[in-house]
Amino acid sequence: MNKNNKPSLLFVTYDGISNSVFESQVLEPLKKYQNNHPDCSIHIISFERVPKKFGNYHSPFKLIVLKKIPYIGKFSLIPAIMQLKKVLKKYTKYSLIARGPLAGYICKKAAQKTRCVDLTIQARGLLAEEYAFTHKDIHFFTRSLHALRTQLYKKLEHTAYAQTTNDFQISIEAVSTALKDYLIKEYKAPALSISIAHGDIPSQISSEKKIAWRGTTRSRLLIDPHAKVYCYNGSAKAWQCPEETIIYFKKMHELSSDSFLLILTNEPTIFEALCKKNSLAVNAYRILNVAHNEIYQYLAAADVGIIVREPHIINWTSRPTKLLEYQAVGLQIVHNNTIEMLVK
Repeated sequence: MNKNNKPSLLFVTYDGISNSVFESQVLEPLKKYQNNHPDCSIHIISFERVPKKFGNYHSPFKLIVLKKIPYIGKFSLIPAIMQLKKVLKKYTKYSLIARGPLAGYICKKAAQKTRCVDLTIQARGLLAEEYAFTHKDIHFFTRSLHALRTQLYKKLEHTAYAQTTNDFQISIEAVSTALKDYLIKEYKAPALSISIAHGDIPSQISSEKKIAWRGTTRSRLLIDPHAKVYCYNGSAKAWQCPEETIIYFKKMHELSSDSFLLILTNEPTIFEALCKKNSLAVNAYRILNVAHNEIYQYLAAADVGIIVREPHIINWTSRPTKLLEYQAVGLQIVHNNTIEMLVK
């Protein structure tokens, strides 16, 4: 590895490689970085089994897969630290990017006494709060177990983000000002070391391309050229309020019968059931599972992007990928004031 002493960038992920946003939020920014730094060698290090669809990304980066065991406290990350340290020692000069606090903690420990130049920890959400939120309706007998696991995640986040003495530079990328403020207040993250991430924000689609896509996509989907098209782009996870989204659109459709809902999701069966449950007219919506490289062509057919979230700190501090994609095609965004960056 790194035989010619070329600078290397190592991207480390402990969880999330199967996430639907991995291509847009990880691979695309790395490709941009590679274009701007052609002499840099970029490798992705994953502690997860790589899904078959990863091959469809046409990734130009070398992939290194290490073994992962379930997280039950910091001690359970020792094997990961040892594996990563063994890999890092093979590089003569390198920079690290860690996605999230788990990868961040592992990298902080593994990179000690190696030739690491700097480490960037990408803070993309709140791990402990997300875990607590998704396990809030659990059975009485397992409630204590999940409460303990939440505390373990909080301790891990504190260690990952808090200022420490290292022999390499450490910086943190937060996705929003609200998240930055939270990390400073709750985890004592050094304010001067935190920046707001911009490299993963998609480029703005030109008005000419948007107009062309709007016409061809509406024609293909048999949507009236004059209809007001609302769009939901995302999954059916409970915290994304899929049913509330359907209910909101139904009200809009009752006010204006020429409105139309375009749902772009990888969970079409769930949305179909929600539309039927809420008696949404079958000619008022269309549900599609669209490849990521075509997403903007379909978004361009819409006028309004919908984001409805529950009032919660994980939503308040977030920067949803769908929001970035809505903005890239210039959609009007309707929301319920639960995301800080959308509140004027």
